[in-house]
Amino acid sequence: MSNSRSRKKSGRSNSRSPVEMAIIWGGILILVGLAFYEFRARSTYISNYQAVMDAFQAAEESGESLTDEEVANLVTGHSIHEKNNKIGPNKLLAERMDRYEFKGLIQNREIYVYYGSHGEDGIVDDVFYVGEQPAAEGDAPADDSAN
Repeated sequence: MSNSRSRKKSGRSNSRSPVEMAIIWGGILILVGLAFYEFRARSTYISNYQAVMDAFQAAEESGESLTDEEVANLVTGHSIHEKNNKIGPNKLLAERMDRYEFKGLIQNREIYVYYGSHGEDGIVDDVFYVGEQPAAEGDAPADDSAN
């Protein structure tokens, strides 16, 4: 009797059908693709924000101005670039605002660049972000609780 049980265990194992395996591996590949898409949107957003902020801070320190053409050359890989010439009176008194959007699956991230509050159109006044805080790779996020 014990021989018949051992034959059943050592016999051919139950394998999955090819259709079932294709569905499982297809699902895994879709999830990996979606995770890669989100990672790419996030890393593109962070690198673009850092590039614009570094250029803006360097221009402020040197007494020069960052122009809209320079910002357009720095920002790459965005989903949407929107220019708004009529932003209203309470936006830093700027004449124009550009919005760069980086669409992800979980979160949309945006960079806002304001121009022309000093009467010079095309000169960057300030840069803001919407979405997660774009901390540089390896840097800890800023702690806002101390304020």
